[in-house]
Amino acid sequence: VQAPDDLTSYAEYMNPEEPPAPHHVYLCDRLTDMAEGVIPRMTISMPPGHAKSTYASRIFPSWWLGKNPKKRYIQAGHSQNFVENEFGKKTKAMVESERFSAVFPEVVLAADAKAAGYWSLAKHGGSYLTRGVGQGIAGFRAHMAGVDDPFATREDAESETIRNKVWDWFSADFTTRLLPDAPLFIVATRWHSDDLIGRVEDMNRKKKGLPWFIINLPAICV
Repeated sequence: VQAPDDLTSYAEYMNPEEPPAPHHVYLCDRLTDMAEGVIPRMTISMPPGHAKSTYASRIFPSWWLGKNPKKRYIQAGHSQNFVENEFGKKTKAMVESERFSAVFPEVVLAADAKAAGYWSLAKHGGSYLTRGVGQGIAGFRAHMAGVDDPFATREDAESETIRNKVWDWFSADFTTRLLPDAPLFIVATRWHSDDLIGRVEDMNRKKKGLPWFIINLPAICV
């Protein structure tokens, strides 16, 4: 009953075998704040294995599109193959599921746009696009966007060349695809102080651009 309007309830309904832990409830509340325009920009950093991608980059996009079936969503990651298989395909599977149909009965996939990297919604016209770091996004604008794991490995994060490449793509290409007032979040495991989230935190300290809401949940919280 609460799933259409409550992200935590939706997450539990869609995945009853693994109910949300307290940190998942907190994450759902902040993602809801983004969906409602309370938080314009957000970073989410947690250790591996804490289901941050499950909630932020699979459950949340499917719920958001269910609530906003006329709008467009972009999901990015370190490579096109990664983002298609880990996010595009799995989020699409949620939207195609019987449980999703029970929550959002009017929202269904369009028959002619079902690729893992790009799919759209019948009748309403909303859509979902995936892009890997470095991939062009010209011609597509979004009402909501997420970046999940912009670095494939720790070795990549330790390379200044790759860090600069990720930053240049993020700041000059990816963020320019956002429509006015469109929220944006980054979710990642931190591997380097100067990684994408690190550079965003530095901008935040210097009060450059829109303020970012920073979530940093360590493996051992004191």
